[in-house]
Amino acid sequence: KYLYLSSNKFNSVDDLIPPNIELLDMMNNNISGWKPSFWKRFNNLTKLYLSGNPLKTIRMADFPNLRYLELQNSQIEEI
Repeated sequence: KYLYLSSNKFNSVDDLIPPNIELLDMMNNNISGWKPSFWKRFNNLTKLYLSGNPLKTIRMADFPNLRYLELQNSQIEEI
């Protein structure tokens, strides 16, 4: 239920993540965004680590069960 994909230079992870994941670590990659429907299948996701990615925006409405979100060293302009 935990998946660590940090520091792999991923641009996209669309097909890599199983839907029952609870903790997802994608820190220090090259992820700048995702399809709007991408997060809808992750109902169990409670911890998400996205620090060190060139993200500019993130919609909290896409993460109804999220309890922890880390965005350090990113380019976030809007939450």
